[in-house]
Amino acid sequence: PGEEGTSTSPKRDIFANFRQYGLAPPELVRMDLHSIERHIQMSHMVANGEDGVFNAIVTDPPYGIRAGGRKSGKADGVDYVIDAEKRKTHMPITQNYPVEEVMLDLMHAAARLLVVGGRLCYLIPTPYDFQVSDLPQHPCLLVEQLCLQSLSTRHGRHAVLVRKTQAYTPEQQRQFDAYRQRVMSGQDAGGFGSLMTK
Repeated sequence: PGEEGTSTSPKRDIFANFRQYGLAPPELVRMDLHSIERHIQMSHMVANGEDGVFNAIVTDPPYGIRAGGRKSGKADGVDYVIDAEKRKTHMPITQNYPVEEVMLDLMHAAARLLVVGGRLCYLIPTPYDFQVSDLPQHPCLLVEQLCLQSLSTRHGRHAVLVRKTQAYTPEQQRQFDAYRQRVMSGQDAGGFGSLMTK
């Protein structure tokens, strides 16, 4: 959980935003989205019939226009354990995190972590010939609202609000894994895989 800093110098962070609007500081969870299974015992949740812990997830994922995303690990794999006393200061090795993978990991995490009826709100860059079918899909998530912010004569970005409509079953995870494979291998013509080419 995040904690508000005690520094007296003015700081531009999420807590400053909440202070500016007179809101109580939020409880934050910071984790590597790509390694979500390491952070939360998903298999334990599923085995015990639990489905989700959050009512809402709000995010502005990195999509590589000014700065690309990074994920923990190396392309050839990393296999080591950090001692408990070093975990607070350890900086893991990182690698590039392609936007397609970021968004697919976000869909998986939201489907796993949201309660049924919970909502995910995220931003995604879009061209003006964007269609709802260009968004990343998940069998548990339904798009409820879109809001366009114009950025240039060719592109904008959409705030996308989706709702989790059902529990994330092993069969739905198999469906999503197959969809993910199609997107990452360039075989999702006409869907999310084609959004990056637009």
